[in-house]
Amino acid sequence: MSAATDPPVRDVVEKHRFDEARLHAWLKAAVPEVGDTLRVQQFQGGASNPTFLLTNGEGRRYVLRKKPPGQLLASAHQVDREYRVMKALDDLIPVPRMRALCEDPEVIGTAFYVMDYLQGRIFRNAALPGLDPAERAAIYDDLNATLAKRHKVDFEAVGLGDYGRPGNYFERQVARWTRQYRDAATQDIPAMDALIAKLPTRIPADQSVAIAHGDYQLTPLADFDIEARVLSRENYSIDDGSDLSPTDLALGWKRMSDSAVIEQLEISQSVRFFTYRWSRQPPIPLPEIERSAANMHMIPADAGVARELAKVRQGALVHLRGQLVEARRSDGFQWRSSLTREDTGAGACELFLVASIERL
Repeated sequence: MSAATDPPVRDVVEKHRFDEARLHAWLKAAVPEVGDTLRVQQFQGGASNPTFLLTNGEGRRYVLRKKPPGQLLASAHQVDREYRVMKALDDLIPVPRMRALCEDPEVIGTAFYVMDYLQGRIFRNAALPGLDPAERAAIYDDLNATLAKRHKVDFEAVGLGDYGRPGNYFERQVARWTRQYRDAATQDIPAMDALIAKLPTRIPADQSVAIAHGDYQLTPLADFDIEARVLSRENYSIDDGSDLSPTDLALGWKRMSDSAVIEQLEISQSVRFFTYRWSRQPPIPLPEIERSAANMHMIPADAGVARELAKVRQGALVHLRGQLVEARRSDGFQWRSSLTREDTGAGACELFLVASIERL
C-alpha cells in the first residue's frame, strides 16, 4: 500500500452543492490567508458528513466538513462537536489544525468547519497487507503511543468535561446483559445464575474516564430493497453499536411473513440475535426459515426514518429501501453486513442503512 499523491476527490455531487461564492466570502473573513481564489471538490466515499477539499490559488489545501442536507437526528452529524474536540486536543496529540467553525446555516445551508489538509495513507485492513514486518511494527507502535497519549489527556482541563456520559459504565453493561439473558433464557443454567450473581462483585473500583473516538465510517456494500413482516423488534442503548444502530428488526418474507406459519413459532430477540422455536416440528422446512427470515440492524439515514422506525411494531408489513453497509471506527471496531441468506449464526445479520420506510 503506497502513499497517496492525490486525494480521492471529484466534482461536488448535485445533492451536496452549495453557494461556493458565499463560502469563499465567509472564509476570506475567517481565514484571510485563503486569498482570492478557491476551488471546491468533494471527497469520494463515506456516508456520514460530506467532506470537501478546498484549494486556494497558491495550491494550499484545506478540508471542509459539513452536516448533510435535510432533516437530521438531533444527536447526529454534530460537526461542531468534532471541531470542539480536535481544537481542544491541538498540541496534545496529532490532529489537523482547526481553522474555523461556522454554525450559521445561511452560509452554505448547514453548519460546517474548516481544517488543514494533511496528506497521508488510509489503511482499510488493520493487518496491513503489503507492508514489511518492520513497517507494520512501527505503525502499530505509533498507533498505540497515540492512543495512550489521548487516554492521558485531562478532558476536564481541556474543556471537555461536559462532553460524554461518565460513570457507572460497568454497572449499566452488567445490568443490560443480565436483563437480555433473562429475557432470552429457555432453561435454568446454574452456572449462568452464579455468573450473574458474581459479576456485580467484580466491577473494577477504578472507573477512570478517558477520551475515545467513536465516529463511524460507513462503506456501502450493496443496494437493498425488501418487503417483509416484522417478526420482532428490540431496541438497544448501551451496547458497542447502539449509537449507530439503536434498533434491530427481525424480518420475515415469503412464507415467513404468513401469519399461519408465524403463529407456530416462538420468536424472540436478544444481544443482536433473534431466535425461533417450535413445539414438535417446524411449520416449514428449516432451510426455508433460514433463507426467509433475518435479524437486521437498522441504521436510520435521517430523523424522518428514525421516527418511522420508532412507530414500527411486531406484525407490521413494511417496505424498506437503502444499503447494506460496513461500519468501521478508528479504534478498530468493525461491523460488516451479511450479503447472503445462506448463512446463520454470528455475522449472518444485515447491517442496513435505511433510506426510506413505508408501512404497507
